[in-house]
Parts: sequence; structure tokens; C-alpha cells
Amino acid sequence: SNTTRFAAEVGRFYRVTVAYLILRDPERARVLDAHGYAALVRSEGYSEADVFDADPWDVYDRFFAGEDEEDRQYLLLHGGGDVSDDDDDDAD
Repeated sequence: SNTTRFAAEVGRFYRVTVAYLILRDPERARVLDAHGYAALVRSEGYSEADVFDADPWDVYDRFFAGEDEEDRQYLLLHGGGDVSDDDDDDAD
């Protein structure tokens, strides 16, 4: 059903957000690489800003608003191209 599909997509969006927050932080990425996911989960219990408690929608909004200098630079270098869902690329 559409409700089940939506719930699955929200879960996927949450996991992508957690991965983004982990990989953009060198210390969290180091813990994950050196000790694994379980150690990262334990270490986040001591963190003031636990990535597992982050609001994915807020992270998304802040990223595309360019509030962080690194995000802004990424968007300037890689984002904003003309993206189209049209399949008629060979209309000529």
C-alpha cells in the first residue's frame, strides 16, 4: 500500500541522513571505521548532539539552505544543475 511504501521511504531517508551526519564528521567516521557501528552507537550516547536523534527534515533543510560553509561550497561546486524528469532527451 502507499502508506507502507511511504513509511519505508521515510526510514530510508532517516538512514541516509544518519550516514551523511556520520561521514561528514571526521571523528564519527574514524570511530565507525576503527570500531564499527555498535561502537559508534555507544559513543553517540555520550555526545551532546547524537546523530541518531537528529531530525532528518531539519538536516535536509539546513543542507539545501547552505547554512554550513562546507555544505554551501558543495552546493556551489556540484548542485543546482538543470535537472529534468523528461524522457524526451532526443526530441530533435
